[in-house]
Amino acid sequence: MNTYCVPRGGKIELLIRPIDGIYGLNKTEKNLIEEVLDETYERCINCFQAIRDSYYSTDGICPYHLGQYMTFLYFLGNTLSRRYLAEGSANQDVQDLCDKIFMTSLTISSADIYYKHEMPAIFLPAHPLGAVFTGKAKIGDYFFFTQGCNIGINHGKGPTLGEGVVMWGNSKIVGDCHIGNHVMFAANAYIKDMDIPDNSIVFGQFPNVIIKENEEDKIMEVLNERFYMKG
Repeated sequence: MNTYCVPRGGKIELLIRPIDGIYGLNKTEKNLIEEVLDETYERCINCFQAIRDSYYSTDGICPYHLGQYMTFLYFLGNTLSRRYLAEGSANQDVQDLCDKIFMTSLTISSADIYYKHEMPAIFLPAHPLGAVFTGKAKIGDYFFFTQGCNIGINHGKGPTLGEGVVMWGNSKIVGDCHIGNHVMFAANAYIKDMDIPDNSIVFGQFPNVIIKENEEDKIMEVLNERFYMKG
């Protein structure tokens, strides 16, 4: 276990220090974090135990590892939002706290993943600097992405991604797209309002997109290097 790994039930000062240091946390906000901490840990550990990476552990969360800490901040804000900011309800204390958590994550990681947007239960951000995801996207488990990736809307519609989608650097999925299971986007690939079948590798930029069948199972090779895949 990493020296700075914070286990379940451990002191949370190390985890909330960046939020407090940048934006400040009052007593009410700290109490709100305590209220959702167990559920947040549960979601983090569920995600981490599926990741095949020596830096990840089910023993706790390391705030000095960008991917782990960004994941923790996302689940923390999203758990608060789910519990207290359901549609039609308003809680200014929670709203302010969620905004502080989101902005802390954005400041540290440069990844724009809003707490009201639903990420999958299992995902792996690898050097996620500059990633931007729309809340109108639906993303399946075992989602792997790197720097500069964009999942965006076009004419108000966002994409749907199956399980085991891999996005390499600066790839983009925009608009009314339906992406199958086990699909890999090459670096700088860009599609808009397109459907991509299962087991495909995507190259090029819209409208000059090249879709290749995954004949040598390169996608599962990538996924199995990074996740403990079920089945």
